[in-house]
Amino acid sequence: MNFELIFMGDSYTQGWGLWYHYWCKNKLYNQLDLYEKYLDVHAAHSGFIDNEALNFAWSNRFPALVASHFNTIYRTNCWEDVGHFSSYTGFPMSRERVHTAATKLIESYLEYFKKYDNKVRKFFILQTSEVTRDTILGFDYQVEATNIINNIINELSNSESMLSTQKSRDELMETAVMELLINSDELDLHGIEIELFGIKRVADLFKGENFEKILYKLWETLWSKMQIELKKYNCELLILHAQAQFHRNVSIPKTIKIPPGGYINQNLHKFTVEKEIYDKYNIVIKESHPGLQLHQKIADSIVKHIEDNLI
Repeated sequence: MNFELIFMGDSYTQGWGLWYHYWCKNKLYNQLDLYEKYLDVHAAHSGFIDNEALNFAWSNRFPALVASHFNTIYRTNCWEDVGHFSSYTGFPMSRERVHTAATKLIESYLEYFKKYDNKVRKFFILQTSEVTRDTILGFDYQVEATNIINNIINELSNSESMLSTQKSRDELMETAVMELLINSDELDLHGIEIELFGIKRVADLFKGENFEKILYKLWETLWSKMQIELKKYNCELLILHAQAQFHRNVSIPKTIKIPPGGYINQNLHKFTVEKEIYDKYNIVIKESHPGLQLHQKIADSIVKHIEDNLI
């Protein structure tokens, strides 16, 4: 097949948790104990997964399965515990800021294409999970978005540059919100105004579902434009949703449907690593990520979409 594959996503794309199969198959029960203790203290992940187990996970995740089917190479932003920085210095480096990384990855490709063009057809498969995590830079699960934004506003309020311009709190909030959102200077999205998404006053930002609606619209706008830009260079951007909320709230072409519900988590509880390990080895673990069967189902859906629509 004369095309290449680029996968962008989070722990689903990485194949998180599949290493349990390697340990159990090879009776490396000491690794199970080590990993459970790692989870207990939230230790750095990279120090507790041996390379053979990690290679097993990489070989059995859906990106590898799709590439194997088409006998082609693939690339991914999901390197083991490789993170990146957001534009706001208060955010830590983290692998989980997946769509910030995906945005920069595509920008890098576009920069390359503009200078050297693109002779090889490429399919970019972008996997989403949660709109807050996939749209807000450096989102912390333990801190509400309102608190993060208020912290930035307080910093802005105390800065000499902001004091000199005497900006109102509403203006400061709008600045803070835009600092948090994934953006692309290359595609001229940094200047998106909140008013474009139905919010007339920034004070109304967190009323009801307003903020979530804004995030979905921003995400849809960003990646719809990414699709258009990539098409100029013989590339297709395909979207793969993990959660029902994305599937229901984002209308974007070239979405890969995972049967029966159109998104990965429709029947996830039946196909977790945890369930597979218990059914096969009678060992109890805590791992709710997709197991081998679901990775195969995801791969099959991607293959079908490509074969039915693109080749």
